[in-house]
Amino acid sequence: MATIRLAREEDAAAMLAIYAPYVRDTAISFETEPPSEEEFRQRVRATLEVGLWLLCEAGGGMLGYAYGGRFHPRRAYQWTVEVTVYVHQEYHRKGVGLGLYTSLLFFDPARPLVKLRAAWALARKVLGFRYLMDVISLDPTIVKGTHGRLPERAEEGPVAICSEARFARATMAMTDVFSLALDLLDR
Repeated sequence: MATIRLAREEDAAAMLAIYAPYVRDTAISFETEPPSEEEFRQRVRATLEVGLWLLCEAGGGMLGYAYGGRFHPRRAYQWTVEVTVYVHQEYHRKGVGLGLYTSLLFFDPARPLVKLRAAWALARKVLGFRYLMDVISLDPTIVKGTHGRLPERAEEGPVAICSEARFARATMAMTDVFSLALDLLDR
């Protein structure tokens, strides 16, 4: 059985083992080199001062982690939070990320902004949206990780919401999103 708990600085090495492949093999993190263990400890410490950092573990191993905290240290960003989930590669699409996002909602009632951002991220995930606006290559072979990979089941595919009936589709292939977007722009 998996459990979700508050992360500690001592968990940095195990969480870094999950994070490092994202840095090395994908563009998801926007980092080019994995941080040192000490740098990662500092990130955990700084986040826990103002937000939440949770981890999911089972059978003595870590399955993933999530955090919600300051988006940027500048004062103008004081009401802006960022929530992020990283899941061990062996546990993708097994509900770990969903469980972590959900836990951010209920873990600490004193963190309303983290809860709001987590709710938004969770809603996007459940509805099938990855980002509000993003450039996604139509050639999934050039994208590493799960981003850009075609879904295995149709219900994991795109959801298009539009007020114009002429753009309605009963089903839509991932590769149809681009042409639909162009059609909407040309209305």
